[in-house]
Amino acid sequence: MEQVATSSLRGRILRGGALLGVSQGACQGLRFVRNLICARILCPEDFGIAATCALATTLLEMVTDLGLERMLVQDKQGDDDRLGATAQLLLVLRGFLIAAVLFALAGPLAVWFKAPQAVSAFRVMAVLPILGGFVHRDTIRFQRELRFGPWVTCRVLPDVAITLAAWPVALWMKNYWAFVVLELVRNVLALALSHVVSDRSYRLGWDRAIAWRFISFGWPLLLNGLLMYGALQGDRVVVGLASTPVELGLYSIGVMLALTPSMMVGTMATQLLLPVLARVQDDSREFARIHRFCLAGLTALAVAFGSGLVLVGPWLVGVLYGERYVAAGAIIGWLGAAQAARIIRVGTTVSALALGDTRNSLFSNTLRLSGLGLAAAFAAVGCDLREIAMAAFVGESLALVGSVIFLWWRHGIGLTVGLQSMAVLGIALAFAGTAANMEFVNSSVLTSASALLLLCVVLSIVLLSISEDLRTTCWEKWATSLRAVRGR
Repeated sequence: MEQVATSSLRGRILRGGALLGVSQGACQGLRFVRNLICARILCPEDFGIAATCALATTLLEMVTDLGLERMLVQDKQGDDDRLGATAQLLLVLRGFLIAAVLFALAGPLAVWFKAPQAVSAFRVMAVLPILGGFVHRDTIRFQRELRFGPWVTCRVLPDVAITLAAWPVALWMKNYWAFVVLELVRNVLALALSHVVSDRSYRLGWDRAIAWRFISFGWPLLLNGLLMYGALQGDRVVVGLASTPVELGLYSIGVMLALTPSMMVGTMATQLLLPVLARVQDDSREFARIHRFCLAGLTALAVAFGSGLVLVGPWLVGVLYGERYVAAGAIIGWLGAAQAARIIRVGTTVSALALGDTRNSLFSNTLRLSGLGLAAAFAAVGCDLREIAMAAFVGESLALVGSVIFLWWRHGIGLTVGLQSMAVLGIALAFAGTAANMEFVNSSVLTSASALLLLCVVLSIVLLSISEDLRTTCWEKWATSLRAVRGR
């Protein structure tokens, strides 16, 4: 009976993890398509102004995030009505606080980001955190029972709706207000759906002891929120403050094209690898073997992705976004290389998390900020977007090195395979960068694609030669496929 219950629980965990991974990948993909549609209609300046509004709102949300929703899942009394009502009130108060700050700073923000015409847009965006504050958190409480469907519904359906509306809205508005309208619609839909799918009635309440527990639980997360913002958005803030909305729009296009696939890979890899590694965390030998195998696989993905953007990224920018955004092709290679390093880092941070070590991510994100400092220095002396994108690659590379060393120092695993992965990625990016600057490769996209294919073949052979686990698995899959074919 106990084995049946354990098997059932394991199945629910795997199904829930798969649902979360697919939904987050879907949301990333829908956001990418939505921005692509708007970029084809709107000019880089409008895209840059919309990016400034999003940067300001995201900053205020991340630096006030006390992790209340996570505590609703983690706390033993997460189903208690008083705890839920207090959490709802704190989130409403947080929403009004963010809105008040954003509304008050609308004028200065517009001046700092060199977009004085966007003051009204900043003030309208202040409505978004208020709407978010009134979202029913029953969808979070359901996750205690491994019920992820309602939460997924509230995330995916609004994204589907506004992606379908993106084309007509962009044609109608014909400027950055299209982004503002779409975000308002998305938040209104998410708010309405959260109340539709919830079981309990919406209630606000106050309990001083519970509120203090929320604050005690969440204040360390504020620091991590700042680090994450700096790691993911910091270089765009530097561009926005030092350059014009047009340049910020171009840089945002490059970031979006490079970041969206890597975020999808990171999300799905985390969902798939974390339970597998956590299950063998007490078996150091097996854990190290799975870690090596996973890092080799992520390295293969990183090589293909990073080298691909270096070689064919400029062509891809022109095809996807049109002639107005062709200038973003000059930075896409560096941004792709940065995200390739980030993909490999997913393997080390997930392995550390499976061992109960959350400091690896904190440490590596701190190192990532070195790239932000370098970007600020480049911007201060008048460097262009290419140098700022290069600073992002430097920051991600240092974060990867730090994550590999920290994992080895604390747990004694992953140093050799980590160094091998970094060496393979470095060689691949160097080859791709050299080839991209050769006239015969730049002559056509077909030649660039051929160079990429050759690079992937050569480095696949290298990966197979240095990773015994990957070599064994590939041989087993090949032998199984041959037997299946012969059996027919």
